[in-house]
Amino acid sequence: MTSTAPSALAARADPYYAARDETAEGIKDLERSFRDWQLQRGTDPKRHANAGRRLLETIEELLGEVTTIEKTVEAAERHAARFGLAPEEVQQRRAFVVAQRDILKNIQSRISVPKMPVPRLGIYMHTPYNDACTRISCFYACMCESAPDLKYTHIYEYIYIYIPIYDDMTP
Repeated sequence: MTSTAPSALAARADPYYAARDETAEGIKDLERSFRDWQLQRGTDPKRHANAGRRLLETIEELLGEVTTIEKTVEAAERHAARFGLAPEEVQQRRAFVVAQRDILKNIQSRISVPKMPVPRLGIYMHTPYNDACTRISCFYACMCESAPDLKYTHIYEYIYIYIPIYDDMTP
């Protein structure tokens, strides 16, 4: 039975091995970060969502690396004789690409991050300044959580309030 591990000389001459090792290490780091992210689930929702978005960005980067490796494997397969690659080696490289892509897609499918809300419309309120002045700070404090884009200004004796309306306005 022949060994599937490359010789030290072959590993130095073939950039596939460096790319493979770097990508595999990145995926191991991602898996650790994903486990940590899962453990954070009950903590601060904003922080958890931001961490989830960073994980998704990392997955996209790693999928790009896997795609690059896949293209080099396809090129090596077309010119296997020129590169001195046995069919088993090409098959092993193809299997690596498939396995790494499956890991990334699996993690990606398990990350659910709330989308950033987009207002579907906004309301402008025009009310006498004296009437609103006593209530605006309480109102603003209540709305900031569910509508962080709330804006208000006062001009002369009137106050103008812009309240973006989202599909889900639950605080």
